[in-house]
Amino acid sequence: MWRPLTAIEQAFALSNRHYPLGIVVVLHLRNGPDRERVATSLRELQLRYEWLRASIVKESTGFCFVETDPPRSIFLELVERADRSHWQREAEVWLNQSFPEEGPALRARYLTTKDEAEGELLLAFHHSFVDSVVLRLLLDDLLNLLGELPLSSAPDPVPAGRLSPLRPGWKLASFLARQLADEWRFARQGRIRPIPGDSRNELIDLVLPLDESRRLQLAVGRKGLTLHAVLQAAILLALIRRRQVPQQGGLFRSIAFADLRPQLDPPPPPASFGCYISMLRLTLPIGPGDRLDKVARELLRRLYRSGKRGELQLFAALSKPLIRMALRLQKTRLGHTALSFMGPLDLHSRYGRVELREVSAYITNNRLGPEFSGFGKLLSGRLGLHFTYLAEETSREEATDLVADIRRQLLEFS
Repeated sequence: MWRPLTAIEQAFALSNRHYPLGIVVVLHLRNGPDRERVATSLRELQLRYEWLRASIVKESTGFCFVETDPPRSIFLELVERADRSHWQREAEVWLNQSFPEEGPALRARYLTTKDEAEGELLLAFHHSFVDSVVLRLLLDDLLNLLGELPLSSAPDPVPAGRLSPLRPGWKLASFLARQLADEWRFARQGRIRPIPGDSRNELIDLVLPLDESRRLQLAVGRKGLTLHAVLQAAILLALIRRRQVPQQGGLFRSIAFADLRPQLDPPPPPASFGCYISMLRLTLPIGPGDRLDKVARELLRRLYRSGKRGELQLFAALSKPLIRMALRLQKTRLGHTALSFMGPLDLHSRYGRVELREVSAYITNNRLGPEFSGFGKLLSGRLGLHFTYLAEETSREEATDLVADIRRQLLEFS
């Protein structure tokens, strides 16, 4: 297997060389498998998917995925579980480590009690290998293996989907002009904090129970919005209030991540590994009295407009030079907040005797990134938001207040 990384994958691989950039997933299990079963399941998964045997290689034209020969086995680290919050400390360690390019594309750490009644299986991925579509497929397969259940036939290897090449033209010129104007306005009116000196990530969660999650989704539908836009707005408004923005308000920037697979020709199937997303920078004016529904509607309008203009592909295609410039200049931050929302995560609550209690997932941030970022999903109808923040500029107490404000807004909206 060999293929060059797409533009967004190149950007993530480049970023990982300067600051950690990975995905850490935590499977919270009850009646979990024994250690031997976990190790066997990881071996079977690696045989099933060739990309789990791959590494990232830097060549003159950029980064490439190359199958390692012989493949490096997925290393499983076994850890005695000290207490119920032990997994959080372990996850933070991985969030602050750059992912090794030499592969394999997955690392695993299993925390269990002596009787293995409860435990957490931590999985770490290089972001260039994985998007939410790949993650859904992989987690379901792994859980079936852990529960000793049969799998469907292995998917055939598929080529990477390709973006349409960028050609000089009015669309590209118009896009670049809009971005330059946006940067000029944001430099004058943006209320962003200075770049912190350190990139150490810490994590915090918000999981709404089933009844509150359902009420929120019903309210979102009644008001003609999307859950993604409402969550982005709530996170951004909580941060603005916490930072005590001046009365005149200002410009604020939230980062949204969009699925790029439907934009590709042909659209790659779910078994096609890789990171097919686009990172959209949404800049909007917010005053001190603006309400959640107003901000959510404006975010949704800008997301829709970006899609109509074809900006999803343009943002993705230009991601590597933008990241390279940011890393070289070290002068600008991506925004105030960011949210990657995958929607429903279609996993079962039980796989054989193994019970899946919860899934937590975190994406690393760095000092050039947003002040507060999160990953969101719906699991068994429950909304889960899993946040990362930089310890140098946000204390644990401040993060707890932010999450409490987000929850309060969502319940009031419902």
